[in-house]
Amino acid sequence: MHKHWAVLLYLCAYVGIFAHKLITKPAPFFDWDESIYAQVGREMVHRASLVPSWQYETWLDKPPFVPLFYGTLMKMTPFIMPEISTRIATLIIASIALLFVYILYYRATKNTLFATAVVILTSCTSIILQRALVLNIDIFLLIGWLGYVVFYDKRSIALGFLAVAVLSKSLIGFYAPGIMFGYFCYQYLTKKCKPKEFIREIKYIATHVSILLLWYIVMYAIYGNDFFIQHVYESHTKRVTASIESHFGQRTFYITLLTEYFGRYTWLAIPGLVLLGYQYFKKQISDKALLYSLFLLPWFIFLNGTKTKIFWYSHPYIPQFAFLILYPLTVFTKVHKYLFVVVTSCVIAGMLWTYYGKYEITKSAFATREPHHDLAEYAKSRCNNLVMLMNPTEREKIATLRSMDLTITTTTWWGEHPSMVYYFEKPIHFVYTLDEFGARIKDTKNMCFTFSEQDKDMAKKYTHLEADKQFGTVYLYKTKVK
Repeated sequence: MHKHWAVLLYLCAYVGIFAHKLITKPAPFFDWDESIYAQVGREMVHRASLVPSWQYETWLDKPPFVPLFYGTLMKMTPFIMPEISTRIATLIIASIALLFVYILYYRATKNTLFATAVVILTSCTSIILQRALVLNIDIFLLIGWLGYVVFYDKRSIALGFLAVAVLSKSLIGFYAPGIMFGYFCYQYLTKKCKPKEFIREIKYIATHVSILLLWYIVMYAIYGNDFFIQHVYESHTKRVTASIESHFGQRTFYITLLTEYFGRYTWLAIPGLVLLGYQYFKKQISDKALLYSLFLLPWFIFLNGTKTKIFWYSHPYIPQFAFLILYPLTVFTKVHKYLFVVVTSCVIAGMLWTYYGKYEITKSAFATREPHHDLAEYAKSRCNNLVMLMNPTEREKIATLRSMDLTITTTTWWGEHPSMVYYFEKPIHFVYTLDEFGARIKDTKNMCFTFSEQDKDMAKKYTHLEADKQFGTVYLYKTKVK
């Protein structure tokens, strides 16, 4: 504690500052993923089920850990607004992940001040900050990966973190044992690891992986090919090989994101990587130090080969580039210890002033109240069911994606604003074709319907409906009382 006071002080301040913001300025769950995990978690607890569901239809895309965590938390803290309790919990988990970032890079460099600088730069990056303040899976994935490598020598603890990673993000969660497997293979091939030691480590890794694979076996035994198609093929294979659900982007998508996060300083990662490589080949750093230093780099390389481009996939590789960008600072330790302290302290001061002063990241808002929140809460006490006709642009987009085979089972489950399901608390039917809408509008018992601005004239031909209220560009209609 005495040795690592700087990072602990910063993380306590980080949690305190943003917890105050979350408590004093609560906002509704936003679209997309945040409201989905809140609703799925609530349903899992209500159903006392370990299998996720959306509007009480089994959802096989994702493992159960994250929504179950949020749902249980909401159930255990009914005296706190869910929008506060779940986000505070996420912030705390994010701070633990940042602590693991510190441990990882402290082990790589044996330098507390440098590792603290990496944590500060990482924590202030927009995607890291956003994931720290909203419900998401990514922060659990990162803490699972980092926890596995940090606690690798403590087998049972490492297995626990692997479980968090796999049961949060599924197959991607096996990234950490995959890296450790590659590391020991390299050690063995370069004769830095004895055969008995190599076999022992591979057995440990294989045991960890085998235990987590049991979940897939159980799920397949229960749901059969539906589980394989939705969870393995659509949620994993198809995301790698195709730009599903309009997630298009240039080949350099994730590189471009880096330049947005770090600006012109992004290019300092290149000399940082070169310096690291030079030190390794000169045997100035060990294999273990190189493992810690580049643990997250393969994820960045992998993403650049995938077809689906989504900005939050960049979340886990941010600490890696924060490390590489700052790594040239370690050169000053070769000149003079106190020169390094002075230069690095100035860099830290500059980062704190830039992010908290110039950019005012404490004022960042990732969720706001919008008309669709008002619509859902207004309709909750007036409608038993809600049928929402998507606007013409959205209908055309989905039709095009279907023609290109870029949809998956759940593409049309969410509508434009899945947060409406959480706040309406009753069935919402998101309709993407006029034929389906025509069929549903015949069953008008206790139903409400919405039309977009573009479809407003269409509503006039349904004489059994009457306009109720407008919310932004969406109009709510109710069945006339006979």
